[in-house]
Amino acid sequence: MEGLPPGYTVEAVEGEGFHEIFRQLRRRVFDERTAFEWRRVLTDDERRRLEDLEGRLAVPWRIRHQLLFKHGDEIAGWYFGVQESAVRYVMINTGLFPEHRRKGIYTALLHSLLPHLKGLGFQEIVSYHHATNTPVLIAKLKAGFVISAMEINDSFGLLVRLTYYTNPTRRAMMAVRTGEVEASEELRRHVGTGG
Repeated sequence: MEGLPPGYTVEAVEGEGFHEIFRQLRRRVFDERTAFEWRRVLTDDERRRLEDLEGRLAVPWRIRHQLLFKHGDEIAGWYFGVQESAVRYVMINTGLFPEHRRKGIYTALLHSLLPHLKGLGFQEIVSYHHATNTPVLIAKLKAGFVISAMEINDSFGLLVRLTYYTNPTRRAMMAVRTGEVEASEELRRHVGTGG
């Protein structure tokens, strides 16, 4: 990954090994005192059905990234994301330990990941953030993401969904749809053309 600060590297981790590391270290990054772990309230029948549905999603060709950021030999943080559909990739979680924040690691991730995902053909790159996570929201907005939704989630509360449209016409249409700008002649040609 280009653009990482000196002394930092990225290591890809396959399979469940990544999630075990994530489970062990996430509390160093996220204050989870208010998180609601909904899986704990499921009945045995609901758990079985959920496992069946999850098994159906375990497609080996699905694009998945599981990365550890390292400073020397020590883990500095992580990133994971996954293909949700033929058009959408979801940046699921990024965490950096406090002593490794504001050094350009997240920016380097975005500058490497976005062109890579666009090159693969994804039309939308989506992420969800707490509405008060100002540093990440600003970084994403500067990188070209737009606010595409807000939701109240039972696990994490008020979330902002950010979307990066790889197609510039779609990105421009979002500015029209939110009332930020009036549709140009070019954009008006695409409205009402049927689907």
